[in-house]
Amino acid sequence: MSRIPSASAAPRRGLVRSVPSAILAAFLATLAALPPPAACSEAPRARTAGEEPPALSFRAELRPTTRDLPAGRALDAEWEFGLDLRPPGILRFSMRLPLSVRIGLEGPWSGRSDAAWGDPSVEAGAFFRRGAGFGFLGAGYAAPLGRWTRDPTRHLRPAPGSGAHRLSASVGLGRIRDPAALAAAFSWAVSIPRMGVPEPVWRPADLALSLSMVEVLNDRAGLLLGLSPRLRAPALGPGADPRAGFDWDLEARIEVHLRAGSAFFRTGASRSLTDPSAAFVPTAGVEYEVRIPTGAGT
Repeated sequence: MSRIPSASAAPRRGLVRSVPSAILAAFLATLAALPPPAACSEAPRARTAGEEPPALSFRAELRPTTRDLPAGRALDAEWEFGLDLRPPGILRFSMRLPLSVRIGLEGPWSGRSDAAWGDPSVEAGAFFRRGAGFGFLGAGYAAPLGRWTRDPTRHLRPAPGSGAHRLSASVGLGRIRDPAALAAAFSWAVSIPRMGVPEPVWRPADLALSLSMVEVLNDRAGLLLGLSPRLRAPALGPGADPRAGFDWDLEARIEVHLRAGSAFFRTGASRSLTDPSAAFVPTAGVEYEVRIPTGAGT
């Protein structure tokens, strides 16, 4: 999640440029097709040499959408809870746990709700800084532990799981152009079906390219504009459709990010540009950071 520089941090020559790069790196996490690489979770504050103090961050994100079901219209609230660990040095670690909550809006199930967990994931990465440029590398794994099949006895029960092991890798580069910053990130994911799945299928490549620009408005607010083309290779295996080809999408995103003490907030919306009937999907997130004491007293 992106974070805005601390108001208490005194701006100094050579340090102002360190702020947008870290903001941008965090904003890239919101654009990637995969879960946010841990290396993208830098909290920008104008610190000496642009280094961030060690910290543990607790985060939650919500994406509400409406869905037409056989039982009537429903509201799907897609939650994601996570932890980000930033130890001393360049390494970064993260954990994510999605939760899907479905609420009936119309029909016989109006006013009722149901929920199911999705696939938990872990990631590790490294974040690099050099002058006005920065980069990151990341690798992740999502376990097929979430519910991935329909429950015929529970009509509102969501199935957010994938039923597959998911391995991912990501790389990104960025450059600061005050008062804005530009960056690009590339991610590649492979899906392998879990054991016991009848007619299993696997996907050799889910590719995503994230392009973004960040504008720092002041010491507490920032604006993100992003564009993310995505390409999915045809599925392979006994259960794959032999007529299926490549799927692609182009998503645009705009977000506003705010900071208040150790808490960080963001809100915005995204929309597919390849589907004329696609609606804007709102998103909102919050994060709270707890500093990790070190021998240096940070």
